[in-house]
Amino acid sequence: MSTTLAVAAALHLQLITLGLLLPLPPAGAARLDILTRDGAIAVEDHATDFLVSPDGTFACGFYSVSSTIFTVSVWFVRAADRTVVWTAAPGRPVHSRGARLALDDSRGGALVLTDYDGAVVWNSTAAAGAQTQAGPASRAQLHDTGNLVLEDADGNALWQSFDSPTDTLLPAQRFTAARHLLSRGGRGRLLAAGFYSLGFSDYAMLSLFYDNHNVSSIYWPNPYNNYVANKRKIYNFTRDAALDALGRFLSSDDASFVAADLGAAAGVRRRLTLDDDGNLRLYSIDVATGAWAVSWAAFGNPCTIHGVCGANAVCLYAPAPACVCAPGHERADPGDWTRGCRPVFRRDCSRPTKLVALPHTDFWGYDLNDGEIIPFHVCARRCRGSCACVAFQHKQNMECYLKSVLFNGRTFPGLPGTVYLKVPADFHVPELHVHQKRQSTTEWTRGPGR
Repeated sequence: MSTTLAVAAALHLQLITLGLLLPLPPAGAARLDILTRDGAIAVEDHATDFLVSPDGTFACGFYSVSSTIFTVSVWFVRAADRTVVWTAAPGRPVHSRGARLALDDSRGGALVLTDYDGAVVWNSTAAAGAQTQAGPASRAQLHDTGNLVLEDADGNALWQSFDSPTDTLLPAQRFTAARHLLSRGGRGRLLAAGFYSLGFSDYAMLSLFYDNHNVSSIYWPNPYNNYVANKRKIYNFTRDAALDALGRFLSSDDASFVAADLGAAAGVRRRLTLDDDGNLRLYSIDVATGAWAVSWAAFGNPCTIHGVCGANAVCLYAPAPACVCAPGHERADPGDWTRGCRPVFRRDCSRPTKLVALPHTDFWGYDLNDGEIIPFHVCARRCRGSCACVAFQHKQNMECYLKSVLFNGRTFPGLPGTVYLKVPADFHVPELHVHQKRQSTTEWTRGPGR
């Protein structure tokens, strides 16, 4: 089944005053139907001059991150928080004075964003081939789909924002091998790049990736399962996915889901966003209140998202994710759990060691072996005999996994297996260290040393 959705026919935009959407703008505000060649929007006029889609759903212009910092973005007009769905250069904001967004004739009609000093921050760089065949860019328009499009005089698209998504996919926006969603930085910061991304893997499987520049992994679909158990296909290099307006998502690798409000009232607006916590969520807006409601999420338990608590830490879901350092470790950054924990003891392979147990706990990945069926004492001896081994997991079926790094830790009652940390024999381990959820309460449980 083809997953390509036809993009809505190109419609005229309006560069209008804020009076159509928000409180009335100052008298004399400019009214333009389109941004034409050699036309420009000034950051000083951000409150009154911006492009608006014909149906009034989306706007595009200078978006105020603070009183002195702006980006060129597309946002939902009817959202209470003016939710941004695309940004031209998320990591490079401009100043509140002197910045311009222009359809620059000297650059073949490209959209060009310049800062206060005239330096080019971003430009659309319409393909040379398209310009040769269809002529130079004539206008910029914002479609009802939320797609900002640069067109020639005949309406042919030379460039479009849908080809370079940031953290959000909209209905009618194709998602291909050349495109990625990248989460924002922690706590929803618009300008910072996050550690999470959505894209197609080397096996052509739609996946969520974690990469903190030191370690990386795929955490969706379930990394504990193979592609058959995950109900996916591999090596289908069509690599195409899309979300439709009714709330149905389908990918060429058979990844699919539907919104809880599938086929809701006509006119419902949706967005699929990779949030800063690494969860991929589908949202629907309540037009009456401007509030968003989650209609699907990739993860019900955020502790299965990689990197939530950082290295040497364990995540408990109760029901919000809570992090705790592994025994013998302390927080690396008191204000940011993603930085994990650091050992308070010195690792010295020449010194005697002991084991500290963390029951019902797992650290995903970074195995020194493929997982062997061996008795506990053999597994323990191998870890103690390897300087690279910092811990091992031993399961009820006698599977043994030696760990070189403690990352993506999680714990919950019933999780099979116990992790044993290797620490110096003379190191004092706090009596209470691993918390578990029991009967809707969070408590600390004792992990005996060995």
